[in-house]
Amino acid sequence: MSVKKRLKEFIKTLPIGEAAFEKKVGLSNGLVSNIGDGVRKVTMEKITSVYPELNSSWLLTGEGEMLKTKNEKEGSEDHPEGANTSLDPPAPFITGEVKILLKEQLDILRRLESSLDYNTKRVLINEAIVRTHLHHSARVEARETGQKYQDIIADLNKATEAIFLDIFEKSEAFH
Repeated sequence: MSVKKRLKEFIKTLPIGEAAFEKKVGLSNGLVSNIGDGVRKVTMEKITSVYPELNSSWLLTGEGEMLKTKNEKEGSEDHPEGANTSLDPPAPFITGEVKILLKEQLDILRRLESSLDYNTKRVLINEAIVRTHLHHSARVEARETGQKYQDIIADLNKATEAIFLDIFEKSEAFH
């Protein structure tokens, strides 16, 4: 695996993207995408000063773990061999682990948000379908009801006409 792939792998563990990483570390735009296997010392110093939990040996050679262990950190320049570190703040690799967890939670939240957006859209679409169906059904029902009333009125007109004809015929029979 190349330095570029390892660096990108490390960035994926962070809650930021490549461009934000470059800006935070003080690298030029696009450096991560264009980085070669010969990383300049200045570039490494910038990266490790912002992300001391990153194992520079792993980044350059692929050997070891991505993140430094507590023992590796205590043996570094910040913690000379034999220094009492019991009062030191938590090791930065914990911060890296927390960042990984936060990134995972952020990904979950984004998926939930996406799912919520999808489900909200489905609900709105279903509401529109139901409204359209009800509107159409109401029109059909009104049309059918109107036809029923027209049929009833036509039957009443025929019955009324028959009654009037019957009355007229009976009245002529008496004259």
